[in-house]
Amino acid sequence: MSFFLRHGYMPAVVRHACDTPLCVNPDHLLGGTRADNSRDMVERGRSTFGQRNPRAKLTDAQANEIRDSTEQTKVLAERFGVHRATIKFIRAGATWKGGQ
Repeated sequence: MSFFLRHGYMPAVVRHACDTPLCVNPDHLLGGTRADNSRDMVERGRSTFGQRNPRAKLTDAQANEIRDSTEQTKVLAERFGVHRATIKFIRAGATWKGGQ
């Protein structure tokens, strides 16, 4: 509501420039999209990528080991207890970017 009163419209997402979710100071609020909000989260270190994700099965060190390994995908998948696709995604840089 604070954003609307200051700017006269409501964006898809109201972001917090001060990174304080409960802040309603209109000078601290920015309009944006979900993509903008996600980018803010990553840039501010508030995301749960890599081993910070509570559902992660690998550590950053293991992801680095997988990335650097010349072993077959199947062998690595069995050793680390993950699906072969997980190994392929790590090697392609599609996942575990934070483990680099």
